[in-house]
Amino acid sequence: MIPKDRVPDVYFSEDYPVLLAIARWDLDESPQSILRPEVLATRLGQTNDVVMASIGRLFRGGYIEAHPLGLDQTDYYMVKRLTPVGLREVGAWPNVADLANAFKNVIEREAIEAEKTDPANGKKLRQLLGIVEELGVSYAAKVTVELAKAAAHLP
Repeated sequence: MIPKDRVPDVYFSEDYPVLLAIARWDLDESPQSILRPEVLATRLGQTNDVVMASIGRLFRGGYIEAHPLGLDQTDYYMVKRLTPVGLREVGAWPNVADLANAFKNVIEREAIEAEKTDPANGKKLRQLLGIVEELGVSYAAKVTVELAKAAAHLP
C-alpha cells in the first residue's frame, strides 16, 4: 500500500525496463547513431507516451544521452547512448561497492576453505578480511581493479 504522501513508483515499473532496453540496444546490437522512442515502445509493448516519458526522466536523471527534438512533445528525445551512470545502473560497469564486495567475498570463501584444511592460513585470511574491511570500500575496490587489470594484462 502506498502512503498517502507518496506517489506510485515509476522507476521500476516504467523507467528501468526502458533503461534495460536501451542498454541492450547500446551494448548488444552495434547500434546506429540514434534510437527512436517508437522503436523502444514496439520492443517493450508499451505506448509511445509511456516510453517517451521514461526516456525524458532517464535523460534528466543522467542515465542516458539523448537529443531533444524541437517538436511540441515535451519528452521527445532520440537516444544516443548510456552514460556512465546508466552503465552502472544496468550492471555493465561495476560500482565501487560491487567491486569491494566481490573482493571481500573471495577472501571470505578462501578463508572458509582454508579453515577446513589449514587453520593457520584460514586465520590469516580472516585477519586479511578484517584489515580490508577496516580500510574501507574504496581501498578494496582499488585493489580489485588492479587485480583485474593485471589478470587481463592491462596497463
